[in-house]
Amino acid sequence: MSQYRLSQSKTLLRQKCKKIRLDLYNSGQLKKISDEITEIIAKSDDFTAAENVMCFYPKKDEINVLGLLNFDKKIYLPRVEDKNIVVCEYKVGDNLQKSEFGIYEPTNPPIRDLKILDLIIVPALCADKACRRLGYGGGFYDRFLCNKSIRAKTIVVAPKVLVFDDIEQESFDIKCDRVVCA
Repeated sequence: MSQYRLSQSKTLLRQKCKKIRLDLYNSGQLKKISDEITEIIAKSDDFTAAENVMCFYPKKDEINVLGLLNFDKKIYLPRVEDKNIVVCEYKVGDNLQKSEFGIYEPTNPPIRDLKILDLIIVPALCADKACRRLGYGGGFYDRFLCNKSIRAKTIVVAPKVLVFDDIEQESFDIKCDRVVCA
């Protein structure tokens, strides 16, 4: 984990993190990091105990935890509707459609009861040691995770080089329960 405090604005930090992540992708390191993170999650008590796991379909240069689909769990993926995340059950082979953000999203109907989720894997550009994350700036996951009916554990995933001592937060930013990095 990076050993310094970041004092840059969120915009500058996002730009810097996107460049670092793209460099990891272009060098081939991101796949190895993704595989290690997937393995750490798969061996964790939170994942082992979970029946219903929400993860995300990655962009090309995001951490890819789709290896979790190989386990005997019900998997859910997010879809954005009207600036909000809805959660859809997903099985390998189900139809996916590319969103306006370039992310593949399920076309299955959304679930109504978010209480069934046991574990949510959350994407991020970077995170800090206190489990705070920085996303892309749309606030989608912050709005989603503040839903009172969600009782699931949350894990934010990031390359180790993008986990900092501290990142700037605002009152609406939602903290996760754990950071998994490699």
